[in-house]
Amino acid sequence: MTTTIKQTVSIPNLYKGKFVDKEGMLTDGAKLFLSQLITQLQNILSPEGIALPKQSAANITVLNTTKSIGNVLFNTDTSEAMVNLTGTFKTITTS
Repeated sequence: MTTTIKQTVSIPNLYKGKFVDKEGMLTDGAKLFLSQLITQLQNILSPEGIALPKQSAANITVLNTTKSIGNVLFNTDTSEAMVNLTGTFKTITTS
């Protein structure tokens, strides 16, 4: 059985089509790309800082692999920030 994890951030791929038409106006494809990019950036960036991606404890268990080394996220079940430095997410503690 494969577990699907909901992505909280989806930055669109670079738009490779025509960006402006012959009148110098943005094409529909360029408008869509910029709209998606700006929406995602607004979801993760704010005057207060960067919003960490949110995952449940069950999803974090699935993400405990070396593929996610260097990732930081927010555990929605425990309300803790976590980081993966060795293949397993650990709670970030401060003093």
